[in-house]
Amino acid sequence: MPESFEAGGLVADDMLNVTVSEVNAGTTLCVVAGEIDLLTGPGLRERLTDAINAAPAHLVIDLSGVRLLASMGLSILVEILDVQEAAGYHLALAVGKNRAVVNALKTTGLDQVFDLHDAVAEAIESCSSGIRAAHPSAADAPPTGH
Repeated sequence: MPESFEAGGLVADDMLNVTVSEVNAGTTLCVVAGEIDLLTGPGLRERLTDAINAAPAHLVIDLSGVRLLASMGLSILVEILDVQEAAGYHLALAVGKNRAVVNALKTTGLDQVFDLHDAVAEAIESCSSGIRAAHPSAADAPPTGH
């Protein structure tokens, strides 16, 4: 069941749902759905930080249900990537065919930085194998022009 959190004095559960679960002994899955922006970003950062501090492991973040990935969200993802790499753990993103996410990553060049996958299972596999796959949607998605 998704947990809600307070953000800026407003309940952000209608805007962003975050669930964290252990996939296996070495990998944590975080499923994010909704909008990642200035309002919801601090709560997302807190949930991700809590998850990696509670049980250091490889991390898969499923962004396939994200409707909006604003600069705050991109910044948080880069922060989490830095933390994971510094601790010696892998971070993989499952983005599917989500154009909102893929376009934001491609426009900023972050599609070349993150380990992107179409499916959660592929992202989990990349964590255990350490293989970084090219994400076909990142190459195919046209820039948004922003």
